[in-house]
Amino acid sequence: MVALSVAFYDAAVDMAANPQDGYQRSAISRAYYAALHAASEVTPKQFFDANAPAGSTHENLIRAVATFGRSSTPGLTEAKQIARALPMLKEMRVRADYRLNTGFELQDTNHALKSAERVLKLASEIARKNPPPPTQ
Repeated sequence: MVALSVAFYDAAVDMAANPQDGYQRSAISRAYYAALHAASEVTPKQFFDANAPAGSTHENLIRAVATFGRSSTPGLTEAKQIARALPMLKEMRVRADYRLNTGFELQDTNHALKSAERVLKLASEIARKNPPPPTQ
C-alpha cells in the first residue's frame, strides 16, 4: 500500500480525536481520500475508461472498481466490497465538505473511519493477490 493512503487514514484518525465539527468533517474527508487512493492503487488500468470526461476522476475510479469486481481477475471479491464502500464514503465526504448546515455525530465519523480502514485492508489483499511483475 502506498504511504499516501495510509497517511490520509492516519490524519483522519488524528482529526477524529477532536470533537469539534470542523475536525469531524475533515476526518470524514480524509477517510474518503484514503479509501479512494487505496482503491486507485490496486485497480488494474484496463478497467478505467480512458475516454472519461475531465473532472470525472472519482466516478471513473468507482466505475473501474465495480468493473474489476465483475471480472475474473484475482481480487474480484475484494473489489466488489470496495465498489460498495466508495459511493457511501463519497456521499459522506460531500456532506462533510459542502453541506455545512448539516451536523455530524461521532458515529458518522466512526462509520467513515471503519469503512476506510476496511477499504485499505481489502486493497492490501488485492495487492497481495496481484503482485507487480518483477522488474528486469
